[in-house]
Amino acid sequence: MVNTGLKTLNIAGVNVMGTWKHFRPVLVAFIIVIILCAFSSAANAQFYSTGQAGTSSAAFLRTGVGARAMSMGGAFVAVADDATAGYWNSAGLAQFDGPEVSFTHSKLYQDISLEYFSAGFPLTESVVLGIGATYLNYGSFEGYDLDNQPSGSYSANAMVISSSVGIGLTERFSIGLTGKFLSEKLDQSTANSYAFDVGALYRTGRISFGSQVSNIGTGLKYKNDKFPLPTSISAGIAMTLLDNKLRIATDISKPNDNAASIHQGLEYCYENTIFMRTGYNHRFTDFESGQSTGMTFGAGIRHASSEIDYSYMPDDRFGDMHRISFRLRFGGAE
Repeated sequence: MVNTGLKTLNIAGVNVMGTWKHFRPVLVAFIIVIILCAFSSAANAQFYSTGQAGTSSAAFLRTGVGARAMSMGGAFVAVADDATAGYWNSAGLAQFDGPEVSFTHSKLYQDISLEYFSAGFPLTESVVLGIGATYLNYGSFEGYDLDNQPSGSYSANAMVISSSVGIGLTERFSIGLTGKFLSEKLDQSTANSYAFDVGALYRTGRISFGSQVSNIGTGLKYKNDKFPLPTSISAGIAMTLLDNKLRIATDISKPNDNAASIHQGLEYCYENTIFMRTGYNHRFTDFESGQSTGMTFGAGIRHASSEIDYSYMPDDRFGDMHRISFRLRFGGAE
C-alpha cells in the first residue's frame, strides 16, 4: 500500500515520511549550508566584478517574470508561492494545495515584449508538477552592411519551454528541479540549448529561506561561436508580519558573468483582497544589459480564486516597463 499524504508515506509497510522526520536536523543544516554557499560564492567570485560582462548568451533568461514578483523588486526566491515558482524557485511548488495557472504580459523597454504562461498541478500532497512557456519578442530593427549601408529590416525572438517539480520532503523543507529547452532566433540564424535549475526552500513559522542555482547547461551556438549560459546562484529570506498582512523579502544573486545584485520587496494585503507592493533592486555595477536598477511598484486585486496584478518599473535609460498578470486557482485554500 502506498499512502501519498504529506504526513505519511507508507511503502511496503515503511513510513517514509516518518523516517524523514528523524533527519529533519540534517535537512535544516543542508538548506542553511546552501544559503551560506550562495553568499560565499557571491563574495568569493568577485562580488563587485564586471570583468566577465557580456561573455554569456541568452540574456533573456534573466528577465524576471510575474507582475507580483517584479513589483517586489524580484525578491521572490524565498517566497515562490504562486505559479511563477518554476522560474524563481521550483521548490516553492510544493506549497500548492490545488492547481493554479498564471499568464503575464510584459511591455519592456523600447519595442521588446514578453509573454509568460505557467501552471502548477499537485500530483500528491507533497509532489507538485509545474510547466512554463516564455516568448520574448525583440521587435524589428534595421541592419547595416560592412559599408554602413542599410541592408534591410531584421527581427529577433527567444523562447523557453520548461517543466518543473517541487517535492515536499517534510512539512517545512522542499526541493525543486526545473528542466528547460531554450531557443533564440536572429533573423535566419537559430540557436538552441538545454538547461536546468535546482532549488530549495525551508519554512519555519513566519520566516522562510530559499536558494536556487539557475541556468546550468550548455551554451547557445551561433555558427562556430558558442557562448555560455548566464548561470547564477541566488539566496533569499522572507518574513510575514501583522498576522500575515505584511511580507518582507530580500534576495541576493550572483551571475557568472557580472557583479552581484540585491533585491528587496514589500507586500501588504488588505482584507485578503487588495495588495500593495513595492521593491528595490540594486546591481553592484554601472550597467547590466536587460535589467534595471531602482524602485519598483505594483498592486493586485483578488476576487474568489482569481487575481490580477500589475507592476511598474521606471527606467530613465531605456524606458519604463509594465507588467500585468492574471492568476487563477482551482480548489485549495483561498
